[in-house]
Amino acid sequence: MDILRNVMVENTSYYQKMRREVISRLACLPRGTIKTRTISGNRYFYLQYRRGGKVIQKYLGTNIPEQLIKHLKERKLLEKELKKIEDALAWLNVSPDSDIFKPLMEVIKALNPDGFREESVELVGSWAFRLYQQHYGVSFFPLRTDDPDFAIFLPYKGKEINISEFLKEIGFREGFNPDGSIYFYQPGLRIDFLVPEKGKEKKKPVKIQRLSLVAQPLRFLELLFYEPAAVKISKGVKIKIPSMSAFLIHKLIVFQRRQNK
Repeated sequence: MDILRNVMVENTSYYQKMRREVISRLACLPRGTIKTRTISGNRYFYLQYRRGGKVIQKYLGTNIPEQLIKHLKERKLLEKELKKIEDALAWLNVSPDSDIFKPLMEVIKALNPDGFREESVELVGSWAFRLYQQHYGVSFFPLRTDDPDFAIFLPYKGKEINISEFLKEIGFREGFNPDGSIYFYQPGLRIDFLVPEKGKEKKKPVKIQRLSLVAQPLRFLELLFYEPAAVKISKGVKIKIPSMSAFLIHKLIVFQRRQNK
């Protein structure tokens, strides 16, 4: 699992560095919240914070310094960022040989037993980007808590396998998306199966008989099946990923359609 190991080591180092930088900056910023008191019709402002077990109120005057407002906003943003970093480090603090990664490798092996047919399955999303970094020299970009997504080419003509039963046998549980499609999860790992959504109207989940699976349809996913690449992720184990050009075009299209950019 050399590829997975390299990805995790790189990302752990990145987040450790980010954590040190954020904590150093937080140490230089004021903490607390602005409180207001009205006395004889006049408003007075205080900075309230805790020191040890005591509540401290620092008098600011009749106006709040603009620099203080700026610093308090910066602290709030950095505290949120620190929480994300801590969550990422907690998730990354696992070995690629641990129980989190072994099931992922088993899924890849099960879906790709006969080499790589055109009518097959691809690893897409952020994990594909990690493989671009490893195989094609793409600039490093940190991984947070991205879960693997598998895109399924339709009509599916690959190996017939009851993927639901297979995943349950290796410790996964079923979950249901709002549209009725199924995902699989266990502590630290969630796997989604995706298929292209076609037509103007939003489609219902797609049942794939040969996989005994109900997959989630997504717009423009068919772009990712254009000239895919097969890459090695471990000894004797390969997986198909989208071409880098298809990946880029798909991301640009999807980004423009997001409500929260």
